[in-house]
Amino acid sequence: MRVWVVVMLATAGAVAAFSSCTLDPSAGAPKWGIAETAAWQIRSPSRPAARSDLSASEHLGGTASAAFGHGLLHVALPATFLLAVGIRTYLRRRARLDAKTVATGDLRPGRATIHGVIEPDDAADPLVLEIAVQQRSTTTTTKGRPITVWRECDRSVRVKPFVIRRADGVRVRVESDGAIHSELPFDRTDNTSRSTRTRFASAKVGKEIYVTGAVQLPGAARGAAYRAPSASPQITAARISDSPPGMQDLEVSRLHGGFAAAAVWLWLVIAGFTMPSFEILTVDGERTTGEVVDASTWQERVKPKNGAAYLADRYAVKVRVSVAGEKRILESRCDAATFDCAVRGTCAQLPFVVSRHVDRVRALGDRPTVHGGGAIVSMIFFTMFAIVYGVVLVFGVPSRKPQPLVESG
Repeated sequence: MRVWVVVMLATAGAVAAFSSCTLDPSAGAPKWGIAETAAWQIRSPSRPAARSDLSASEHLGGTASAAFGHGLLHVALPATFLLAVGIRTYLRRRARLDAKTVATGDLRPGRATIHGVIEPDDAADPLVLEIAVQQRSTTTTTKGRPITVWRECDRSVRVKPFVIRRADGVRVRVESDGAIHSELPFDRTDNTSRSTRTRFASAKVGKEIYVTGAVQLPGAARGAAYRAPSASPQITAARISDSPPGMQDLEVSRLHGGFAAAAVWLWLVIAGFTMPSFEILTVDGERTTGEVVDASTWQERVKPKNGAAYLADRYAVKVRVSVAGEKRILESRCDAATFDCAVRGTCAQLPFVVSRHVDRVRALGDRPTVHGGGAIVSMIFFTMFAIVYGVVLVFGVPSRKPQPLVESG
C-alpha cells in the first residue's frame, strides 16, 4: 500500500508539466492576424455556433468529457473510496467483537477465547502441537530472474491434550476433536531435496497462545460461573494462534484504509494535474458566448513514434467575452471546421465555459471538456489502481500463517 502511495506521488510530478497545457488549451505559437490566413473580415455577430458538442482541438467532445470526467471523478473514485472505508469499518467492528471473546473473568460454558501460557501436563514431551506442511517447488524465469513458487502437497497434524494457565492463575485443559484451525507461524524448515521441503509450526510448553473454542465446566450446572480454585475447566480447541482474535481483521482493515487513502490521492492527482480545467470549470465555471475577434492557423512538426515526421495544421480563435461584468479576451485552439466557420463569419460568436476566479481556465464549448492526453493518463492511473484493489477484493490478503496452499519464497 505504501508503495502505491509513493508511485502516486512520483507520477504527480511527472504529469505536472502536462497539466500546464491542460490549464491553457491555447498553449502553442499561433500567429494572430488576417495576413496569416487570408484576406477576410469578421462580420457582425449573427448567431452562436450550432455545434452542440463543440470543443477545443485535442479535447474530448462535451458529451464524452462529461461521461468520462463525471464518471471517473464523481462516481468511480468516490464509490471506491466508500467501498474501502465501508470494508475497513466492518472489519474493525468485527475485530472488536472478536477481541471481546477473550475471557478475562469467571469462565462460563459456551464459546470463548482463553489466553495463557502452556504448562506441562505430560513432562515426557514439551511439544503439544505440531503441524508439518510438505511443499514442492516449481521454478520459472521472468525477465531473466528465477521465481520459485512452493505449493503444499501434504499436511499432517499432531496434537495432544495440554493445559494453559491464565494470568489470574486459572488452569484450563485444552482438548481437540481433530478440527483445529492453526494460525501459528512457521518456526522450522527442513529441506528434503532441491524441490521439496517440510515446514513446521509448533507450540511448546512455555509458549503464550490464544485458544478459541467451546468451554465446558466439569461438575457445574449449565450456565453457572466458574470460580477458582475448583476443578479445572476444559476447552475444545477450534482455533489456536499466537495473536489475539481479531488481529488479522485489523491488519486487513489497515490495508483497506490504505486503499481509501490511495483513492483520495488518485482523485487529487487527476483533478489537480491530469484534468484540472474540467474539475475547476465544473465547480466554478460560467457559460458565456464570446464574439470572435481574430483567428489564426499555423503548422507544427509532428513525429509519430513509428513514422516519419510531418507538418500538421493547427488552428486557434480569439474571442471577447464578459464574465461577471468583466471583459476578457480568450484564446483557444480549435479544429479546422470551427476555424473555417469563424473565418467565414457564419459563427461570429462561440460558446465558452470560463472560470469566475481563475483567469487561465476556460473551455471552448458549452460545457467543461477533458484533454485527450489527460484522459489517457487518468485512465492509466485508475486502471492500475482498480486492478490492484480488485485482486485484493477477489483473492484476499495472503496470510503469514501456515494455512495458504500457495506460498512464494
